[in-house]
Amino acid sequence: MAINPQQGDAYANLGALYLQAGDHCRAYADLRCALALGSDSLGLRNNMAVILAKHGKVESAIKETKQALAPDPNNGAAKANLFNFR
Repeated sequence: MAINPQQGDAYANLGALYLQAGDHCRAYADLRCALALGSDSLGLRNNMAVILAKHGKVESAIKETKQALAPDPNNGAAKANLFNFR
């Protein structure tokens, strides 16, 4: 069975909704699924970083944020998160 690349985006969107609702465990699980399915975006990486930072994994949050900034080094939200995580 072929993997539908859109499925990763669906998990990323679901993860973002769970994060917004404050359910970090479900958000993290869905965002990890999105990454495993090949979805990768600035928003997804930024959301992962927020969850990691909220759970005390600051170095991992910084790593995710740097990955988020790679394609768009001037993204304001990711740059602000990077500043706040340090």
